Amino acid sequence: MLLGIFLNQSSIAQNKPKDYQIKGYLKNLQNVTFNTIDVFFLQDTSIVTGNTIHNRFNFKWFLNDDIRFAAEFRNQLFIGEQFRANPQFGETIGKDNGLVDLSFNWINKPSVIFNTQIDRLWLSWEKKKWAVKVGRQRINWGLNLAFNPNDLFNTYNFLDFDYEERPGTDALKITYNKTYSTSFEFAIRPDTAGQSIAALKYGFNKWQYDFQLIGGYYKSDIALGFGWAGNIKNGGFKGEIMYFVPTDSLLESNLNLSLTYDNVFGKTYFQAAALYNLRGIAKVDPLGLFNLAAAELSPKNLFPFRYSALISSVFTISPLSTATIAMVYSPGVNTLILTPGFSYSIADNWDLNLFIQSFFSEVDQFDHFSSSVFLRLKWSY
Repeated sequence: MLLGIFLNQSSIAQNKPKDYQIKGYLKNLQNVTFNTIDVFFLQDTSIVTGNTIHNRFNFKWFLNDDIRFAAEFRNQLFIGEQFRANPQFGETIGKDNGLVDLSFNWINKPSVIFNTQIDRLWLSWEKKKWAVKVGRQRINWGLNLAFNPNDLFNTYNFLDFDYEERPGTDALKITYNKTYSTSFEFAIRPDTAGQSIAALKYGFNKWQYDFQLIGGYYKSDIALGFGWAGNIKNGGFKGEIMYFVPTDSLLESNLNLSLTYDNVFGKTYFQAAALYNLRGIAKVDPLGLFNLAAAELSPKNLFPFRYSALISSVFTISPLSTATIAMVYSPGVNTLILTPGFSYSIADNWDLNLFIQSFFSEVDQFDHFSSSVFLRLKWSY
């Protein structure tokens, strides 16, 4: 990090254009979890604490007008009984599912894990209407803000608020922009374990709406998708559909459909979203629900329940502070997740955030069973 700052200052001092870019941040995330049931199996322990120190380093190199290279990674130090309570945490975070394993544990103790993960490592070429990118990258085909069935290659978990960059995937992507509103994009993620993904996306504009058609192969399924983004009067209206047809007769097909409406009312941004998961579960597992924020989701299973509805808003208190509130409710299993938050800009490049995640569900009766409070200090460079 210090080397990057030195290089950045040296380039400014020489007063010449830079052919590289270095950015990043350093974060300290403190959290405490209050359990009304023993989801961690810690006998009488009802309060669990944890601390994550997170440094991110983003490097881009502009070789010429057409070719770019990027390498981005994060170092994370996990401390506390929250990680001791999960004996598999170190092993899980120390291995990624890419074509090449780029996650490394330097320390893996019961209450202390120090990990480095490279989540971007790509080379790109752009010329007129063509663009090619190869390596670990983010292929963002989703249009909605929370639930993205069209995001075949690197589905993200919207409850994982501390991972702004979102996951990447080892792939080759080729884009052809026929016109300003019409494009073709082909991407393939090879996998030696028979979990390969390959798909073609066709995007076009009609009736002042952006549409996309997707067809391809997702692991062992044929995947067919459709998405749109436009407006209803002053509000945004987006939707995504993805249908999976198994190539193995022993497997079941699945359908995910999501809709989003968002708008701005004065100083308040409002969003409402809904998800239908045909194969969603009908019974709640308290431990599984608690671990949902850290779970690896897939486009076939964007959220574990059949029906889910999300309502969220962001209110601007002042130019330096905002307040947020979000609610996710799944009626079939009577499960509720509340996530209020507050953000304050302390100074240039310094931010303080407070987040809360509370889980309510019906096991024997509808009741609260866990809440986590997160306090984060972030310095960006």
